[in-house]
Amino acid sequence: MAACKGTSIHAAASGVIELACEDSGYGRMIVIRHENNCKTRYAHLDKILVAKGQRVAQGQLIGR
Repeated sequence: MAACKGTSIHAAASGVIELACEDSGYGRMIVIRHENNCKTRYAHLDKILVAKGQRVAQGQLIGR
């Protein structure tokens, strides 16, 4: 799913930040591990607003 540069990115569901880093393929990237062990990945971000290990709520702002 594409978005314009600077668009607010919100967590699809609550969970724990498993990765919040720079990746050679995905650029700035966040991975959230949810309670059902599913994961969501947010890639090619301009800015990461969360840290590894942080608990996030559904709808919480996590990046841009």
